Amino acid sequence: MTTPFFLTIVTYFVSFLLFGIPGLFGRQFFTNGLSVIISLPGFLIAALAAVATFKNDSLDKEIPHPSPTISVKFQGVPEKISLTYRVFLSLLFGYLASFTLVLSFLLSAALSAPAGGLKCWVNVSYVCAATTEIARFSGLFLLIHTLVVTLYGLYYVAWRMHIRD
Repeated sequence: MTTPFFLTIVTYFVSFLLFGIPGLFGRQFFTNGLSVIISLPGFLIAALAAVATFKNDSLDKEIPHPSPTISVKFQGVPEKISLTYRVFLSLLFGYLASFTLVLSFLLSAALSAPAGGLKCWVNVSYVCAATTEIARFSGLFLLIHTLVVTLYGLYYVAWRMHIRD
């Protein structure tokens, strides 16, 4: 969460300083972002299937210390288990597939709004402007979050799971 948030702040303010409001992140930017995001769930589901069925014993080894753990309930009793590379990558790509699917619906809905945007419920222009900028910043954060987590997953699939600990 920290890296995407930091990158969002830097990107947003550099864009603001160089290009002003709305900067690079107007309607066209999010339309282009949607075209990329909408193609990701299929790729991520394929990656999930590949990781789940890939025959490699090293994927079934526990991730070395500090090993990430998850809490699961087994017969009603919570239990912490350490993750293997296969479970970690399956959870990561499952999360990304569902997240990008929901994100593509959210971006589609946001871009379906009238070109002038939604009418502001109050007659104070700075409140409307602040709301617009918060929405723009949030959309940028979601796109950068998706990019960072996808690159992290690709790093693990392409490189990290093939090297010995």
